[in-house]
Parts: sequence; C-alpha cells; structure tokens
Amino acid sequence: PLKYPTMFKSADVAIINKMDIAEAVGFDDAAATESIRRVAPQAAILRVSARTGAGMDAWYRFLEERMDGRRARGERTRVAVAEALLDLIGEGDLSPTAERGAARAGVSLRLVFHYFADLQSLHAAAADRQTERIRPLLGPLPDKGPLARRLSAFVGQRATLWERIAPVRRASLLMEPQSPEIGRRLAQAREFDRSSIE
Repeated sequence: PLKYPTMFKSADVAIINKMDIAEAVGFDDAAATESIRRVAPQAAILRVSARTGAGMDAWYRFLEERMDGRRARGERTRVAVAEALLDLIGEGDLSPTAERGAARAGVSLRLVFHYFADLQSLHAAAADRQTERIRPLLGPLPDKGPLARRLSAFVGQRATLWERIAPVRRASLLMEPQSPEIGRRLAQAREFDRSSIE
C-alpha cells in the first residue's frame, strides 16, 4: 500500500490473498495491516486463500452487502425521479421531460437513464408511484344499508379520488398517443372504474 498509495486511498476493501502460505514465506500480517490503515483507514481488510477457500465466505458476504446497498440506493433514486415527475405534473407541467425530472430529483440525466431504460419505463414507474399515492383513498365502501348512504359514500370517495388524480390524468391523456405504457395504464384505470360501478 505504501508503494502504490493512490491505488488504495479510495478503496473500500483490501484483500490479502495467499494466506495459506503466509507463514511459509514470512509474511508480516501486522506490518501489512498497519500499512493499509495508514493509506486507507476506511478500507475493510479481508484475509483469504483462493486456493483453500479460507476467508472466501467473508468476501462473498462483503460483496452481497455492497450489492444490497447499491440496490437500495438505486431504488431510492428510481422513486425520487418518479416522485419528481409527479410533483412537476401536480404543479402544472403536463409534459415533464426526463431532464426536468432529473433536475427536480437532484440527479443527473445520465443517472436517470441508468435506472430507466427509456421514457416508457420512467412513465411506468411514475404510474406505479401514483397508484401507491392514491391507494389509501380506495378503502372499502359499505355494501349494506340504505342505498342513499351507500351511494353517498361511493360519490364522496370518487370525488376525492378524481380531485387528487386530475393533474396526472390530464398529463396522461396528453401523453397517451405517444406512450403505449400510459395507454395501457389508462385502459386499466377505465376498466377499474367500470367494474367498481357495476
């Protein structure tokens, strides 16, 4: 590490391999550890033997944990961009671009298209977030009692729902001709409305 400090300064992990022959070759583990700590105090130090497999389980766990962390960060970014798109629509921007969504979410456009293959998948994620936003408004309605009471509950629920989704619905109708994904989601919403009335 002291010979090539630049290589180690930003390392998250330092792997000391061939531990199966460390004693035979006179390897000084304490000195190596001290050198790593001087150059990369943040790095985890793993001792392994690729030949015998010793220590490899710890290396695999480290990789899994890092991958889980990256997946979590990726999901947070996906949610932030989808939420940003919905917020822009709610503020009156009925045709928000990926660039404006990225700016609102505080991420680069490059990162947006790292997590979303294209605009269709971005629209799909925004539609999923919209569904999560309005799900609490779709609680069960009374199916017994006087018709007037049941009808009032249904109309009240639908009025609240339509008021909440109005901006996103207007934007969706504008984008429907160019977006098969939005068209598919609107068709599902229409079918849901029909079935809930019947």
